Amino acid sequence: MPVQTDLETFAIRLERVERENRRLKRAGLCVLLILGAALVAGMKQEQVIVAQVFRVIDEGGQVRGGLSATKGGTALALTDQNGKSRATVLVNEHGPTLSFTDVNGKKRAELNVGEGGATLGLFNKNERLRAAFGLVNDAPVLVFTDERVKDRLTLKIDEHGPRLVFSDNEERPRAWLGIEGGEPALFLADRERQPRAVLSLKTDGNAVLTFADHTGRKTWGAP
Repeated sequence: MPVQTDLETFAIRLERVERENRRLKRAGLCVLLILGAALVAGMKQEQVIVAQVFRVIDEGGQVRGGLSATKGGTALALTDQNGKSRATVLVNEHGPTLSFTDVNGKKRAELNVGEGGATLGLFNKNERLRAAFGLVNDAPVLVFTDERVKDRLTLKIDEHGPRLVFSDNEERPRAWLGIEGGEPALFLADRERQPRAVLSLKTDGNAVLTFADHTGRKTWGAP
């Protein structure tokens, strides 16, 4: 692959990875704890119980779960012995969501299935998203974020092959390691996301090192 084409392709791929990361993050952060409803179907009319809210209590009278409905969706909430919600299943117009919280009521994990695919988000004790795994356009994507929920490391596998992208503290991709067409390559980019250095290993076994200026024009190469 020509060096100039490599640089242009890398810039385009970085923009696509950034868009997909934002989409994955939004899906991972989507939490709607709306109470829903349940209707028992498939029985004779006189056997059907109809209600907006069902509550489940333990032998001591403590509420341990509930099933209810609103215009926003249907939800099932399960609580611990202290009355704190620990697991919630929600189905609304955006799709189903399964959320888990810790003993302090903080969200720690969420599984969401939407129009774009399925995502799993993992949150720290401050309810900040730190890792997300999902399928974006049927391609697996794994994203790690920093304390500010900025994307810092992204692993993706699509029709072009696997790639690992490292981003700075402003989510600007700065390094990319990938394999495409059987050729492994390492790209280094500046703060403007412009590739400035490329190290690749061609299918014939020869290593190629290339440097470019801020416009993407080749300034030096070896061999």
